[in-house]
Amino acid sequence: MRYLTVGELKSELSYHDDEDVLNVELTGEWGSYRGHYDQVFIGYKRKGRNYSTVEELREILYKIIGIGTTYGYKGGEFEVDEDSKVCFALDYKSVGGLYVKRLSDGFDGLKLEVEEEE
Repeated sequence: MRYLTVGELKSELSYHDDEDVLNVELTGEWGSYRGHYDQVFIGYKRKGRNYSTVEELREILYKIIGIGTTYGYKGGEFEVDEDSKVCFALDYKSVGGLYVKRLSDGFDGLKLEVEEEE
């Protein structure tokens, strides 16, 4: 399965208004994904009660690109750019994250269609 990269997710979000609602509650945390250090994780809350907006996710993606470097769970620097894969994880120490396949319109906002890492 093909998953969205930082650049592709940013591009998909450009078709939506900042105040559009996502079907996920973001924590604002991001960094190198423990499962694959060269990939980026974005933190979310399982069973989150407050949905986040397109603007919040877009700001995180711009920070990732702006900084350009993350640090692995056990050390080491990793370059991140628009071609880096994105994984949603509960926090920096999590493995078994969710990869975004596509965005679609849902009944309660913009839906991030994800697939769990195998």
